[in-house]
Amino acid sequence: MKFFTEMLKSFILRYFYTIVLKIKVKNFSTFFGDCAIVA
Repeated sequence: MKFFTEMLKSFILRYFYTIVLKIKVKNFSTFFGDCAIVA
């Protein structure tokens, strides 16, 4: 049972980090897009 919880925890963490990174990258690209439009 402990192994299962550890697996679940790592899976959730990985999933969470992937989502956070995707959001960060999206914001980053839109940020650069706005800068390019202004410049």
